Amino acid sequence: LSVLSYGADPAGRADSTTAIQNAINAGSAASKAVYIPPGNYLVTAHLIVNNVTLTGAGEWYSVLGGNGVGVFGNMPPDPSTNVHLSNFAIFGQVNARVDSEDFMGIGGGLQDSTISNVWIQHVQAGIWMTGPFTGLKISDVRIQDTVADGINFDGGITDSSVTSTYIRNTGDDGIALWSN
Repeated sequence: LSVLSYGADPAGRADSTTAIQNAINAGSAASKAVYIPPGNYLVTAHLIVNNVTLTGAGEWYSVLGGNGVGVFGNMPPDPSTNVHLSNFAIFGQVNARVDSEDFMGIGGGLQDSTISNVWIQHVQAGIWMTGPFTGLKISDVRIQDTVADGINFDGGITDSSVTSTYIRNTGDDGIALWSN
């Protein structure tokens, strides 16, 4: 399912948050992948994912950007499952750390899920996962210019991994693991 079919604006002039969320919801309900064609999409709030594949044309071509942009799973004790994020970029507009704001590139809980070939830049934390949950595989991700952690596994996340991932210029830890 293409996000364009739901009214997303690849030129970034109109806010595409609702259109992309509607495509994600439809993809989840129909067990179909959701495709982000090349473009710069304005996203001003968290996109909530569960039981869905969200993929783009590549990190250089499919860009979700804006103040408040992020892709989030449901919070435990009922984390999102079977989520696959790949081949797009998330470019936020965060330039100062404010811990009360939730401007993460990817967040929440993603059990039995994958994140690959995603570029994340100018957000509070690149990927902040909140457990408990299990089975998240992160690979070939680029995280740059965050004001907090690059990747944080918080709260009993097990059987999960980070491989072949580039993390640079974080305001706090590159990778933090909090077992709780």
